[in-house]
Amino acid sequence: MKTSFIKKLSIVAVFVLALAVLAGCTAQTSQVAAVTAEAATATTAATATTAAATATPTAKPTATVAPTATLTVAPTATATAALPTFNAADLAKYNGQNGTSAYIAVDGKVYDVTNVPQWMNGNHVGRYQAGVDYTDAIKLSPHGIGMLAGVPVVGIYQP
Repeated sequence: MKTSFIKKLSIVAVFVLALAVLAGCTAQTSQVAAVTAEAATATTAATATTAAATATPTAKPTATVAPTATLTVAPTATATAALPTFNAADLAKYNGQNGTSAYIAVDGKVYDVTNVPQWMNGNHVGRYQAGVDYTDAIKLSPHGIGMLAGVPVVGIYQP
């Protein structure tokens, strides 16, 4: 009887692990604690069910564990509305020269490229100077707009 209980408990543990992997859980402490708590609950339920099965031969042990989900919150329109607005004259002040920050505009957004190694001193590959709208030029570049994915947006550009 103990062998079948251990087998059932092992199956439940594998099931919980498989659900965690399939759900795409990350190795964060809170999620690990949640899965551990769920496994403990499943173990308690399996133990109680096994005890009931011993008393009543027709009962079948069952344990259900729901996968945990991670919630990702997207930025809202209010977060974008709080950003300052730049026109061409404002943007030109951020050319990366003489200790100023280096900003560029692309598709109506102003990006801070000061800490991007390819924009050292506000100059990109010797051809482009910060403080300018590069909406059209970036579409013709070999890397495209994808290179701006990790660059902070610091404003809204309105020419």
